Amino acid sequence: MARGSKKYALTGNADLASVICYPSGGRSCFSIRVRELLSHGISYIISEGRHIVNKIRVLGKGHSAIVVKALHSKYGLVALKLRRNDSKRDSLILECRLMKSATPVAPKPIACSDDFIIMEFVDGESLGEFIKTSVTSCRDAVLLLAKVMAASYWLDAIGIDHKELSIAGNHVIIRRNGSVKIIDYESAAVQHCPCNLCRLFSWIVMRRRLLQTFCGVSSEFIDGLVDLIKKYKLSTSLVERRELLSILIRQVRKLVVHHDPKISAEGSPS
Repeated sequence: MARGSKKYALTGNADLASVICYPSGGRSCFSIRVRELLSHGISYIISEGRHIVNKIRVLGKGHSAIVVKALHSKYGLVALKLRRNDSKRDSLILECRLMKSATPVAPKPIACSDDFIIMEFVDGESLGEFIKTSVTSCRDAVLLLAKVMAASYWLDAIGIDHKELSIAGNHVIIRRNGSVKIIDYESAAVQHCPCNLCRLFSWIVMRRRLLQTFCGVSSEFIDGLVDLIKKYKLSTSLVERRELLSILIRQVRKLVVHHDPKISAEGSPS
């Protein structure tokens, strides 16, 4: 656990009601959810995160759910997504199924019900924060872009439309080992030929100007990448889309060699 974190036992702790049954904290709801969470191995809620609910820190707070860090009897630290009492959604089951399909790009679900998802805890930085703190060179920018494009392509290939990657900064996590996780599937849906790659490319290259800032690329170079993205969006062939992704990665890798000729342009970043 991080320094300053505090554990709250599920049993005998009424302070947790406002978190477990956010925002109303009803006693009946609290009793039912605590029993169910205990039966699925959750023993403690850990106060950690940027948001605060009744003096307890949480990892995330959205329109339909909140996410907390928790301790599982078998899996150790996990993330626990709890459906809000005032949510318009009746269940988290569909989101859980989509996450299972999207694993390993999505956090792996451990257990699910209408009211919660217990999932793998992803330790890392949001994409927006990672760009601010960890990208310092063209090589860093190219490696990052290749990784996040590959992750978004995975969702496209299995037919899951995330819908929120046009604001990817808080929906993509770069783990401490360098791998990429895409989180928050509450708006996601199954769709034929979605274009998660298009949305993510638009955010990171066009809005955040990643390549322009760290590689000093020309507008003509960006236009060439945009043409490839347009072809990708219009394609309904998985084989063609994979080839277009490969071309995109080869094109951006050329920037690394231009900035540092000692780095080989063969292969693709992992």
